[in-house]
Amino acid sequence: MKKLYRKLIYVLMFAAVATAFTACDKDDDKNKPDDPTTIDPNEPTNPSTATPSCVYTLPTGYKVVLSKLGSDEFIYNESGRVTGINRYGDWAIIDYSAGTITDKYDTYNFTLNANGCISSMTESWSENQGDEIENGTTTYQFTYTSDNRLSKVEATSKVNFTYPDTGVTNYITDKYSCDYTWENGSLTKIVFKAWVDDWDYPEAEGDYYSEEGTFTIQSSQENSLRQYTKFLSEGYDFSDYGEELYLCGLFGAAPNRLPALVIYTNKEFDINGNQTDSYSRTSRYTYDMNTDGTIASEIEQTDYSTYTTNYTYEFFGQRPPQNDDNSGNVGGGNGGGSSWDKAPQYRPASKSARKGLRARRALRRR
Repeated sequence: MKKLYRKLIYVLMFAAVATAFTACDKDDDKNKPDDPTTIDPNEPTNPSTATPSCVYTLPTGYKVVLSKLGSDEFIYNESGRVTGINRYGDWAIIDYSAGTITDKYDTYNFTLNANGCISSMTESWSENQGDEIENGTTTYQFTYTSDNRLSKVEATSKVNFTYPDTGVTNYITDKYSCDYTWENGSLTKIVFKAWVDDWDYPEAEGDYYSEEGTFTIQSSQENSLRQYTKFLSEGYDFSDYGEELYLCGLFGAAPNRLPALVIYTNKEFDINGNQTDSYSRTSRYTYDMNTDGTIASEIEQTDYSTYTTNYTYEFFGQRPPQNDDNSGNVGGGNGGGSSWDKAPQYRPASKSARKGLRARRALRRR
């Protein structure tokens, strides 16, 4: 059942605490992809209206992009669209003309709507454990409001388990839905449900069958630059790179105000509808701001601990004067510079490291 849980819980999503993990293989240059900062000739010519981005215009008139959040790194092309994501040492490259997100091991397929946001996405995986071969596919559908805010997600995941010793193949299908409530441009609630829909897998009749969770969100200060935040990204944790794609604008507009208080409740049920587990948690969020209005750090305080996530920016498209005092931590102390000057050093995580990462992400959601 542990193997099944790893995939089911992975689809169910929603993390509470970010954990740090660093991979090796620093010199694996033979796997270095083509420069992901190259402009795609198939991109729309008017990215400001046709494609999303997280290019923020400061009061000084300079523009910046989020280059690092915690351990995540991002690179962009000259249109302001993210083209490379580095998570725990593993680079993923986004190809908009092909509709793919590719890392060393997997390819994820997506389509965009007229506003340049992701409208559908598919991920597939295959793992050979020797005595069991697991093949799975998850498909996602995304619905947006008229003002380009994500309102609903629906997903279906099917996993086949083949046993070489007997030649028998079992399967399990689970489904997921998530609804987002917005009021005056602020996100106030996230409600999700996940359940086993069909199966030919005896262990599916264990203590887990369905799950329901609710985030109730109270906001505080104005989000003047309409920035995407760490907490909100965890509510958009679709697929391997859902959090990062949200942070770069690919799941719609950011809220008008910053979250301050989040109350989360969760319930689990068995196949007969009996509740088997429940828990709740409360998190309070505060923000240290740079003088230019960007977020310097996001602080989450729970009943048990405090977690801080730092934000780092780079100037986008132009290099400001060296004596500019209104840039906060933009440019990381290197005098600014456009982010597309810096192609990634491709350092893919090992397969065992990826499994460890997925296991930790699953545990964080329990």
